Amino acid sequence: MKGANPANRWLLAARATSASLFVAVGAMCYLAAMTLGASLLLLHVTDDWTREISLRASLRVDIISGRDTRVAAEQAAEIARRDDNVLEASVLSSEKIDALLSPWLDVEVFGESFDLPAVVDLHLRAFEAEALDRLLRDIARRVPGVSLETHDTWRERLAQTRYWMLAIAFTALFLIASVTAMVILLATHVTFANNRPAIELLHLLGARNGDIARVGCKRIFTPCFCASVTATLLALATFEALTRIGAGNPLFEAAANREIYAGWLALVPVAGIAIAMAGARITLMRNLARLSRT
Repeated sequence: MKGANPANRWLLAARATSASLFVAVGAMCYLAAMTLGASLLLLHVTDDWTREISLRASLRVDIISGRDTRVAAEQAAEIARRDDNVLEASVLSSEKIDALLSPWLDVEVFGESFDLPAVVDLHLRAFEAEALDRLLRDIARRVPGVSLETHDTWRERLAQTRYWMLAIAFTALFLIASVTAMVILLATHVTFANNRPAIELLHLLGARNGDIARVGCKRIFTPCFCASVTATLLALATFEALTRIGAGNPLFEAAANREIYAGWLALVPVAGIAIAMAGARITLMRNLARLSRT
């Protein structure tokens, strides 16, 4: 009887149950793939912004009585250009300074009452605090009244944003995985209840709990595998569509670089199937063990 493997005659799910399982697991896997892909894109964009800000600095040349501020700014820029860590140093025009201040100040009114300091924009090779301190000391020897701005506040805010994005992404993925596991447990319980007379007959024929659970897992594997693969492909298609309709958006433009997320999305079907198989086997073995004691 063992060779005939009577457990193979146990049909776990009716077609309606298989379809429901396919839809439920597919929806969870699609949400997981979209959450994972969007999080990776956000992290990529945030890291790019952080890197860009880190490679930018500025020198503010204060107004000193009897000194041409513009000439002092040109002198500071010339000294900065000789530094090995500075790729480019340029004095911002008054129009660019007005454009920078316009979101916070009424430049037309403010500019009539006060003279604005000059600003030297620096493009750095790498962000090195010691090199920047040395550059500032070199400039201060020849050009007094110069201060350095390195956008530390913005870098700290982006670092906090990155941290919270990771926390939210992991929490969302954990909740999706938990709901998927609950769906599998519920589907397995329902299937077990529907097939209890057949299971009792299989016990009488000599089938072991492990054989029955193995066949049950095979019945669950097919809809879960199809659902997870289909959901991942739909997520990839969604990101592809976003790259075509989101021109000008840095997040959607980053989606065109599939190397950022495509490899990671391939883990979604693997995780989905692993959760389904583990949940189904644990549930089946517990129910079969309880049935064997009765």
